[in-house]
Amino acid sequence: MPNKTLLFSLSLIILLINPLTAEGIDLLSPLENPTNPLECDNIFCVIDRLINFLIILAFGIAPIIIITAGYCFITSMGDPEKIITAKKLILYTLIGLIIIICAKSLVFLFQESLDVKR
Repeated sequence: MPNKTLLFSLSLIILLINPLTAEGIDLLSPLENPTNPLECDNIFCVIDRLINFLIILAFGIAPIIIITAGYCFITSMGDPEKIITAKKLILYTLIGLIIIICAKSLVFLFQESLDVKR
């Protein structure tokens, strides 16, 4: 006798796919005509888009980390170990932001030196 979980899963999949196929939607058409979501023609464009995403992510997360480090600094109550940890957290966050900004300028430098079109 088949497993009840397997039967339930298969029937659920059939119920979810059936309306799509009844409407005439071809589920395999995205595989036949793949689109380029990044709209890039070369590796430098892909790296540039990735770095742009990382910059947005870093500038969104960095203030949260700095606020957390400030909270640790304020609540340390004179404990030198917690103060050092908070200072290191702020320092490493700023170093990370500098590295990400430098990565963006390196991609631009390589694109200009190799005469790659965007």
